[in-house]
Amino acid sequence: MLEMMRGHMERYRLVKWNHLTNTYNEEMAGVVQRKGEELVAQGNRKASLLKEDRTAPWRTKSALMGIKDRWPEFRDIIEAARPSVDEDENGEMEENEQIDSGDEEEEIAEPSSGSSA
Repeated sequence: MLEMMRGHMERYRLVKWNHLTNTYNEEMAGVVQRKGEELVAQGNRKASLLKEDRTAPWRTKSALMGIKDRWPEFRDIIEAARPSVDEDENGEMEENEQIDSGDEEEEIAEPSSGSSA
């Protein structure tokens, strides 16, 4: 996912979150993540590695935007592509400088796993 973000920053100077989310979900559809692989986001888990094989989960735009805050590498990508991003006194990106999209693409909803009624 970081490589996708880096590509967006290089191409557009911003992250087109809907496009990134759709691309991520398309590329990860059906991918089996193996026991022992690092988790993208730990969330409330204490473990940082998968305990069992699983199919990669569907991610929403909000989920990806939340995950990015857990990666110091994301800040490096932003700094490399947009060295003029302002930081507040705590070293955080100022609210008006958040990397967001002017994305015209719609986020694709997760396909239902059940049969149609």
